[in-house]
Amino acid sequence: MGPIILLILFVLIVAFIWKQRQDGRPQEDLLSLLEKRYARGEITREQFEEMKKDLTERPG
Repeated sequence: MGPIILLILFVLIVAFIWKQRQDGRPQEDLLSLLEKRYARGEITREQFEEMKKDLTERPG
């Protein structure tokens, strides 16, 4: 039972750290990533515009 609790604790810590890293990203980095995905053809123009709108309207 002890190893299972340690594993769950480890997963929760990793998830918390991952969430903190994602929340701390500067908005410019996210816009740059979005522009790169659009340039590579991974997303359509409509998807690009919608995601860009979501990013620029996001508080913070």
